[in-house]
Amino acid sequence: MEGEIYSIGHGSRTIANLIEVLDTYKIVLLVDVRRKPYSTWNKDMYPERLRKVLGDRYLWMGDKLGGLSDTKPEGYKEGLQRLIELRKRGNICIMCAELHPAHCHREYWIARDLRAMGIKVHHILGDGSILRATQTYLI
Repeated sequence: MEGEIYSIGHGSRTIANLIEVLDTYKIVLLVDVRRKPYSTWNKDMYPERLRKVLGDRYLWMGDKLGGLSDTKPEGYKEGLQRLIELRKRGNICIMCAELHPAHCHREYWIARDLRAMGIKVHHILGDGSILRATQTYLI
């Protein structure tokens, strides 16, 4: 059985809080979709730190799924296909910096494209709750 796809923004979360949320939703793999995966204000979210703490539960895919411009990166479609395949491991979660999905490419590129393929994406908000599909993604 395939897992679900979740989405989270790290914002100012600590690594301990991030792990707590991942464990709450039984997420087996955190997929980092930041094109530039370094935060000047949250050093807990550096890839080296995430790899050290999460081990094989961490995967950077910002080269294929990262967003910083109006143009999807080269290899974006292949990146989406890889996400779909990764669900065979169980629940996965894509991560970027923005806390709210309405302000992030996790929603306006990745989740929308996955929904167009019939795949649900559950957005985890700053308080750890899930943004339901019936709720608006715009603020």
